[in-house]
Amino acid sequence: LKLGYVIIVLSLLDKEKNHIKRISISQTRYAKEALKNSPIPFSKLVFGLEDKENLPVRSLLANVTYITDELSDMLYPAIERDVVKTVQEKLGIVSSLVFPIYSGKTPLGTIIFSLTKPEKEISEFERQILIGFTNATGIAIQHAYLFKRLHEANEKLRQLDKLKDEFISIASHDLRNPMSTIKNYLWMVINSPDETKVKERLGNAYGATEHAISLVNDMLDVSRIEAGRVQLTPDEVDLGQFASEIVDGFSLQANQNQINLNLKYDKTLTIVTDKDRLRQVLSNLIG
Repeated sequence: LKLGYVIIVLSLLDKEKNHIKRISISQTRYAKEALKNSPIPFSKLVFGLEDKENLPVRSLLANVTYITDELSDMLYPAIERDVVKTVQEKLGIVSSLVFPIYSGKTPLGTIIFSLTKPEKEISEFERQILIGFTNATGIAIQHAYLFKRLHEANEKLRQLDKLKDEFISIASHDLRNPMSTIKNYLWMVINSPDETKVKERLGNAYGATEHAISLVNDMLDVSRIEAGRVQLTPDEVDLGQFASEIVDGFSLQANQNQINLNLKYDKTLTIVTDKDRLRQVLSNLIG
């Protein structure tokens, strides 16, 4: 302030929106007075890269430092020049410098210094201090971007870890049902003296095996999972008989847990559905 530097303004480039936006302003009485007299809130001050009459835009695009005695060069076309000129005279601002902020060849934004003295009174020592200050600001901004990206990456890893746990939980649950069914039918074949049902039970075990393989194929088909797409194969199904096979596959497990499991249906009902999906739904419900 003793050297006449009364307002400092930082703007950052938004590459996605193709504009630079005011981000921060020094907390001096001059800055507060300027904000009070501005017709546009500070946070709403945005300049598209096509606004070539705006000096900070030109500075950023050309990577060149500019100095002007017209404060309106920094704010036009967002604020009319006459309005800015009145505020400039009221605050006693004589000149303004704008420095582009770069990280290597990457543009980051601009920093504006408004002074109560003319350009000829700015010493070479002051210029070097301003350059150093601008470079340090660029490093700080680059570090902030890197920290933000690191935070976002860590958050994404946490989400992926959560999804992995959910996937394992669902996969283990879905696979447990057909494996238990296979085990139950094989146990019946081994321990049941009724040879007339051996073929039927082995057929049911085979069907449960096919279901387990289908589930595994679904889980391994990463492209379909990422696309959120479920492939259906419609076929005619006798709902009662189909449900009876599934209930029968759980009978041993139900008995071991002292659960009375039975199925009641009045008549044959043929529907068109995907057998694997229906088996998955009914198995999950019973399980």
